Amino acid sequence: MPNDQGIRLRCPNCGANLQIFDDMSRFACAYCGSEQIVERRGGTVSLKLIAEAISKVQRGTDKTAAELALTRLERELEQLLKVRQQRKQEIESKVKERSDGGTLTFVLVFIGTGAIIGPLFRQLFGESGDVPAFFIALILGVISLGIRYLKVVAPFEELMDRELKGLDLPITAVQKKIQDNRKVADS
Repeated sequence: MPNDQGIRLRCPNCGANLQIFDDMSRFACAYCGSEQIVERRGGTVSLKLIAEAISKVQRGTDKTAAELALTRLERELEQLLKVRQQRKQEIESKVKERSDGGTLTFVLVFIGTGAIIGPLFRQLFGESGDVPAFFIALILGVISLGIRYLKVVAPFEELMDRELKGLDLPITAVQKKIQDNRKVADS
């Protein structure tokens, strides 16, 4: 049997007295204008602000979107890390390729220097001239390694630093997005 008088409830937003009828499921408060839903369960009737309901739906939607984004972002991060690793290996391979000649250069400079100055020092100092000749050859060999490093290896190391830093920026950005989405998904 319908109730012509309705039920009296207070607005959850402003506290104004409201009269709710059986045929009402949604309305706006005449005093504050807040939109509300009439919830009927068993023998009870209550009012719920639509903004609260929308907020709950929005949180659920955000959580679902974050969970979907996590899957995509983790794949993206995995791909970025793979590209970074490949590029690092390529550069390291080039450095190794170019620097492998360093040992040969050292040996050749060492032997060449020894062959040239060894006899000269022996003439000047006798048998005791072999020690200074050896050290001079060694020093020149080490200097040749240093020059080779500066000309060949160092530029590639700088290139690697630059390129890896360039690849690290998007990796860091994706890691931050994963962290933010994980917070939303776990809430």
